[in-house]
Amino acid sequence: MSRVGRMAEVVLVRHGQTEWSRDGRHTGRSDVPLTAEGEADGCPAVLSWNA
Repeated sequence: MSRVGRMAEVVLVRHGQTEWSRDGRHTGRSDVPLTAEGEADGCPAVLSWNA
């Protein structure tokens, strides 16, 4: 199959807010849960991704 004329799609998604990111702390490899605001911010991205 030829790739001539095909375009790649690049999607950038930023993580939602966590208590640590809100407070200016770096998480590194820790799995810190999202705040309510972080969860709300993520919903539009998930909905548009599934469209």
